[in-house]
Amino acid sequence: MSLLSDSAPIGLLPRRLAWDVLQAVAAGAYADVALERVLRERDLKPSDRGLVTELAYGHHNRDHATATLRTTRSRRSRTELIK
Repeated sequence: MSLLSDSAPIGLLPRRLAWDVLQAVAAGAYADVALERVLRERDLKPSDRGLVTELAYGHHNRDHATATLRTTRSRRSRTELIK
């Protein structure tokens, strides 16, 4: 739950809400469920809703892609990676 008020500096609230989503996901929540909960709790402008979504999903997707890449590389031998 975010402690920031709606009068926080421009752009800070959406970033904090995205952080709340990422913390919920790290604790085991599904990203879409955590995002929907956060967006439902606040009356945000469409641009702020988009920023929260982009930051939360963008980080989540990048983190997943990095983990997938790490797994793929760990399965291949070092000589295969050099080729």
